[in-house]
Amino acid sequence: MHSQVTHHVPPLLFAPELAPVPTRQVAKKTLARKDKLPKVSSSYTQRAKKSKVSKRNGPMGEDDKANARLMRQMGICYRCRFYKSKCDPGLPCNNCLKTKDNARVFKLPCSRERLVDAALVRHCNGRFAQDAVRFITDYQWREGNVFDMVFMWNLPPSGDVPSNSSQLAHRPIRAGCRLYSPTQTELDTTSSPWKDITGNVRDISQAPYAIYDTANFQMQVQQYLLNIMPSLEAEVFSRVRNDDLASLTFTEAVRFRYAQHSELIDTAMKITCLSMVSQGYGNVISENIPGVRKYAESGYPHMGYTLYEAYNRSSHDRPLPTAINHQWDVAVLLLLKQLELKALKILEKKTFKGGPKAELPWYEIYLALFVLVWNMAFIKTSANRYIESKSDTALENQVRATVSRQISDWDRSFSLILMHWRGVLRDFKPFMLGRENPEELRKMGQIDETAFRYVRGTCEILARKGIDRHQPPLIAPSPTASEWIKMIFREAGADT
Repeated sequence: MHSQVTHHVPPLLFAPELAPVPTRQVAKKTLARKDKLPKVSSSYTQRAKKSKVSKRNGPMGEDDKANARLMRQMGICYRCRFYKSKCDPGLPCNNCLKTKDNARVFKLPCSRERLVDAALVRHCNGRFAQDAVRFITDYQWREGNVFDMVFMWNLPPSGDVPSNSSQLAHRPIRAGCRLYSPTQTELDTTSSPWKDITGNVRDISQAPYAIYDTANFQMQVQQYLLNIMPSLEAEVFSRVRNDDLASLTFTEAVRFRYAQHSELIDTAMKITCLSMVSQGYGNVISENIPGVRKYAESGYPHMGYTLYEAYNRSSHDRPLPTAINHQWDVAVLLLLKQLELKALKILEKKTFKGGPKAELPWYEIYLALFVLVWNMAFIKTSANRYIESKSDTALENQVRATVSRQISDWDRSFSLILMHWRGVLRDFKPFMLGRENPEELRKMGQIDETAFRYVRGTCEILARKGIDRHQPPLIAPSPTASEWIKMIFREAGADT
């Protein structure tokens, strides 16, 4: 008889997490996860203020001083600046390297680019091959009189700049001009060639006149434009009146500007207005300037249609001499450059306001970015059309090279703007909340009731598809046709 061997089997320990779960219960949990409403990101919830005690450790050592000098030259990275951390020269720096794979809301790469280095406006003049516009100071002036020229500036395609005769600055512009001897044959400052959509090259010319006192002319033009700003804003609203999203957003931006005394939005609106002015054209009103001819029956209306609006003039006029047109452009763009720097400095200050525990003014920044990026898309479209209008002309190569560099700078600048916008949001999705959990946005979104209604209205517009988003006809670019505007919305949780 064989002996029976008994094998000892230890009892199973009860582990609740390993116990089988009924299928119905699993399905219920999965469904609950899917139906969970979005909440305000933790980066935007209020936190208790902590008193920070700063301790001095005595004077800096030589190594620390050398490192401080190096960092002033290189600049600290975005993350270290936002969190007020000590940065180092590495790329990525040590702080960004530590948080590269485990960051919760601040997931941006280590970058030392500054927002103030972005380009929001046009800096170049392709006609005169200038990457950064400047007055030409070496005109060879002819002996003779200084003529008092009166001219009007026009906004394509709507005609004259709106005027108010009760204010002197709203009248046509008067400036002293003189004849000069053209010497730069490759530029030919007396002619203005372009190509229409049928492929025919057109060309007009005027006598070589230029403004004699450019310093006084610059001040005159800039004061003139600042004084008519309300009329220019009205023109902007006229151009977006058939686009529900643009009209709603510009209206809200202006409301917020007055309600909150927002210098940022005020500057953004001025940039948009002056950019529109810079795409216009001038015509001479004076009839007694020798050599300035009027193009009548054989003039603009019979020269065909072109993609660049400034050449599609509906009236028989005396086009402004090319050199004076350039001087006007320089005066406008120098003012735009001042406003650009002002807007970027305010944006940068608000982006890094108080560090991660402070309430960032995301709504004000959003409205400003919409206005600025909408304008960037507008001037980029105009720049491409200008390049096309100069193809097959003697100016094609210089215009294409100069303006293409400007377009590349705008592309780079938008990437920089988008990176800072992501840093402002830090996983906060206000338009997703407005769409899926509006009460959470109303309570925790740091906005007033009017702003809340704007977000809800924008979500409804974006929920439309195709041409239903706006009512034709459109006389300005639609925001939803711009990839830049779409990316601003997507980062904020909008469904574009």
